[in-house]
Amino acid sequence: MRYLILSTNRIELIAGINRDVAQIFFASMFIGPIMLGVINWGLLILGLILSIIFWSISLILTQP
Repeated sequence: MRYLILSTNRIELIAGINRDVAQIFFASMFIGPIMLGVINWGLLILGLILSIIFWSISLILTQP
């Protein structure tokens, strides 16, 4: 059985992608509606939660 072995470079790459995804969720689903004045509280909270989740994953992946 093959095990998934990730090198440090790949882990950093995946962490960087997760940070980018978190920024996209934060900007498009949290900041965007606030700036436009169209506030949908469900969408706002979902965007904030998703950005925190992806940001946390990136932090977990980069811990030594």
